Amino acid sequence: MADIPRKLIVPKDVTDALRTVKYPGSDEDVVQLEMPQEIRIAGQRISFSLVFQKSNDPNIEALVVACEAAIKKYLGEQVEIEDNIAVK
Repeated sequence: MADIPRKLIVPKDVTDALRTVKYPGSDEDVVQLEMPQEIRIAGQRISFSLVFQKSNDPNIEALVVACEAAIKKYLGEQVEIEDNIAVK
């Protein structure tokens, strides 16, 4: 059985996935709020910065987990995203 070729991941794929992550208590998603920045892709490894207005934002951990889950759901379980989101 031949290996199925992996789809090339581009930054738009990442932002499309992140559009499904709403900021708690807001109708806006993290992309509308311009939180994801510096998106880098190397094969199946994805990393980016998630920029918060306040360094002590109580939603940091929940949003990082939600972003990881959205990327895996949208782009597949094989992507490497865990511990690749820098919080700024």
